[in-house]
Amino acid sequence: MAVAYGPQYHPDFSESWLLQRIPWSIAAKDARRSLENGQPFGGVVKEVFGTKPDFLQTLNEDGVFSVQFFPVHIQSEWRGYIGFDDRQHERWWTEAEIMLLGMAVEMFGNALQRWQTEAAFERQSNYEKALALCSRVLHQVTQSEEEQVAVLNQALEHLRLAVDAGRAYLFENFVDPELGLCTGMGAEVCAPGVDSHINVPAIQHWPWSNLPDEMLQALDTGKPYGWLKEEAFASIPVLVQNFEQQQPPLLSVQTFPINYSDRWWGFIGFDDVKKSRQWSSEEVRILRIAAEMIGNTLQRWQTSCARTVPGCSIGAPTAF
Repeated sequence: MAVAYGPQYHPDFSESWLLQRIPWSIAAKDARRSLENGQPFGGVVKEVFGTKPDFLQTLNEDGVFSVQFFPVHIQSEWRGYIGFDDRQHERWWTEAEIMLLGMAVEMFGNALQRWQTEAAFERQSNYEKALALCSRVLHQVTQSEEEQVAVLNQALEHLRLAVDAGRAYLFENFVDPELGLCTGMGAEVCAPGVDSHINVPAIQHWPWSNLPDEMLQALDTGKPYGWLKEEAFASIPVLVQNFEQQQPPLLSVQTFPINYSDRWWGFIGFDDVKKSRQWSSEEVRILRIAAEMIGNTLQRWQTSCARTVPGCSIGAPTAF
């Protein structure tokens, strides 16, 4: 929400949490219908919002006598509106005023569309650069497991930065004689201020029975898995509580399976600790490609290691 005020008004209005989440159900249906259809809406508030006493009371308490709203459409999609308040007079806005303000709002809409297009192009460019850097890093020659972990961390960092995640990590599956199928963290990178989890003992030996069945089934069948934490881990409430207690708290997660020799080997994941977000289709596409690249790298390492070191198990898939 962006707000500009006349000199006699204070700017606290824009800081209201309530005004950042206004349900259209509290406003008049005519207002939404007009704006959706690309038409301005406004007038004396006690008349245009007379059927919505609660909303009208809010406007009266804030000293608003008249409003005029103009829709903002971007690529034929209604994205919001720009509004003007009169806190001195009850008035119906003149045709000349509406025409002038409508032209100005159209200029705002064009600017927003241009900025959106430029931002999308920049994001796409960043994603492609991250994939290129990830590929270059994964093709480095390694001589030990420590070097391989370092390479994986470099690749994950490029991906983390590209999608602005707080944490990126790699988990490998294995079978415990008592606990059954488990998974353990083998690589991790974090944004500044985000705590690392790789040295937590439980993270190295986590039973899949303590994770959502839907997550296991998705990853095991080659599908990504992730949403807001409340949705992704809804079947395991204790996990949701634990994620809320982290500093900073986990807000959303997205994971991608790593397959090795036609077998599910593990997964890479990305945590968002800044905002609750649904990961975009483009982010999912790019990160899924990256997971395939990492799987190919693990297979290459295992093949190379097996040639030079009998009995080598680096990157080898666990049988289960």
